[in-house]
Amino acid sequence: MKKVILAAVVMICCCSVLWAQSRNDQMKKNPNNADVQKDNDFAQKALQAGQSEVNMGQLAQSRGSSQEVRDFGMMMVNDHKKANDQLRELTQQRGYSNLSLKVTDMAQKDYDQLMKASGTEFDKAFANQMVKDHEQVVDLFRKQAENGKDEELKNWAAQTLPTLEKHLGHAKRLQESVKKHR
Repeated sequence: MKKVILAAVVMICCCSVLWAQSRNDQMKKNPNNADVQKDNDFAQKALQAGQSEVNMGQLAQSRGSSQEVRDFGMMMVNDHKKANDQLRELTQQRGYSNLSLKVTDMAQKDYDQLMKASGTEFDKAFANQMVKDHEQVVDLFRKQAENGKDEELKNWAAQTLPTLEKHLGHAKRLQESVKKHR
């Protein structure tokens, strides 16, 4: 029985590798394939946005003046690391390549601006940034969930979307809360 299970696991692994290689070959042969490129672009943007939220969350944990901001930062780190890990695993299985966790220049600029703030000024700037970032990422994920061509990537976006919407609601409440602080 163990041999049968082992053989099945090996066969599944081999099929997965072959399928991923086939998809990678398809992307190399036809890099202008609009559907493949859109899915690849989504995956890249999602990874970058996730890494940006991890970075911002770490910053909030160390520089936030209120416990509320530090707690939100911790949630960003935990949830976005988990989502990025899931997405990286999925994209590797699906044969996507050349994806990077390097944040965009704009995200780095936003981070650098936050680094200059402290105290309640930091808390307010961080909350505003979280609302802005999450409005953009919710839109990105909603479009993928509705229009993505890679069914597994589309389903992952749809499953992740409620968490991102929860983050957006939480960020808006945080934004209102820190406005009251002097």
